[in-house]
Amino acid sequence: MREAINDGRADYTPIISAKFEELFESGAMPIDVALVEVSPPDSHGYCSFRRSGVDTTLTAAKCARYVVAQVNDYMPRTLCDSFIHVSDIDAVVELSRPLCELKKPVVTDMHVAIARNVAGLIEDGQCCRRV
Repeated sequence: MREAINDGRADYTPIISAKFEELFESGAMPIDVALVEVSPPDSHGYCSFRRSGVDTTLTAAKCARYVVAQVNDYMPRTLCDSFIHVSDIDAVVELSRPLCELKKPVVTDMHVAIARNVAGLIEDGQCCRRV
């Protein structure tokens, strides 16, 4: 990467991910091409993005001059504001491949003991689930 940056073929912008959307929408960081992975379209022509990172991915697709979508029939359909219509996709690459996922970790007695210890330090109601 350093060689590409030094040669002027790449750029580096240190930023926290929460600011990506703002940069895309303002045009401060223009997007030529957005490469996205989506579910197959429904009967109305809407594909959905994966749930994690949908905010940034959706904004990138909306702001990009050109959208290339990898349509994977293994991609689950998600709800909320996670859709893109096929008319907003410039190029489609069809794929049938299981999604990348982490393997389920092995939970040992030590992990359980640590979790119990930590849980004892947190009062009920102090943690909330983001939906």
